[in-house]
Amino acid sequence: MKNANSKKYDAILLAGEGECSYKVLNRHKAFLKINGRSIINYVVESLQQVESIRSIYVVGFKEKLMQTLQDSAIDLNYPKPIHILQQQANLYENIWFAFLKTLPSKGEGPDLKDPINVDKAVLIVPCDAPLITPYEV
Repeated sequence: MKNANSKKYDAILLAGEGECSYKVLNRHKAFLKINGRSIINYVVESLQQVESIRSIYVVGFKEKLMQTLQDSAIDLNYPKPIHILQQQANLYENIWFAFLKTLPSKGEGPDLKDPINVDKAVLIVPCDAPLITPYEV
């Protein structure tokens, strides 16, 4: 029997670029540097250390995110799988699109009426929280 505290969740890390995201030094907040590292790197590394996180889905400009994470030598497969998703038109679509990707699919898309999917919980995390710790998550 599984311990109730051992449940695993997927995390959706929102790093989409829109009008509001360019307010700091004319750069998207996720890619601002602190001690030579992009803010998003700090958030990803914290999420990777959380035992109850199964997978991490990062939503934003896919090419830019891939390059930033690769430049920082973040492993996209270990200790947690990291999925980079292209951003959609707005915040709501980014969350919905990423949530659908967390659901199991049998070819034609996820079954939203499946009891396992109906009550699925995910963790939504903003990209601009560089001081977040695994303990806080």
